[in-house]
Amino acid sequence: MNEPSPPPSQPSPDEVAALLLEYDKVVVEAAPKPKRTRAGYLVSALAIFTLFAIPAANRALGLGISRRTVALLALSLLGVAVIGVVVQMLGSALAARGAASQRALDALGHLTQQFSESSDAENRRAAVTLLADAHITGGATAVAAFDFADAKVRLGPALPYVQKIERVLREERQIYPVLTS
Repeated sequence: MNEPSPPPSQPSPDEVAALLLEYDKVVVEAAPKPKRTRAGYLVSALAIFTLFAIPAANRALGLGISRRTVALLALSLLGVAVIGVVVQMLGSALAARGAASQRALDALGHLTQQFSESSDAENRRAAVTLLADAHITGGATAVAAFDFADAKVRLGPALPYVQKIERVLREERQIYPVLTS
């Protein structure tokens, strides 16, 4: 006995499974990779070392640098140390935000320009990437990677397809609303 096929607006169980698998892959691939460089921390460490070395060198070598000059150098180096840590922390966050935003814009470009010529797998990947990277979160804040209202217009014939995928991901993976609200 044949079961009735789901209405076109509802994805089949196989489509849902493929969407969820694709979403999980996209999320894992998009996870920020640990940065190997620690330039900000290195600058901070050198500044702190110098902070302690200048007064000691001044006393030991009899350089004759005034206490006021040593104090100004110390404050400057302390500022450099703080800036080094801040740059290290913000640099990583900004790089991750930029990468997520670019992935979302690339996916939007694919769906607006190549939707009708692309395979189901390519369109699914682009739609899932667009939705997964639509909201860029950093701690307690979240920003949109692109203008959602403009994307609705630009997507044209791809919009119902992306909205169908979004409804599944909102239900199954609790993503934030993007194009269905």
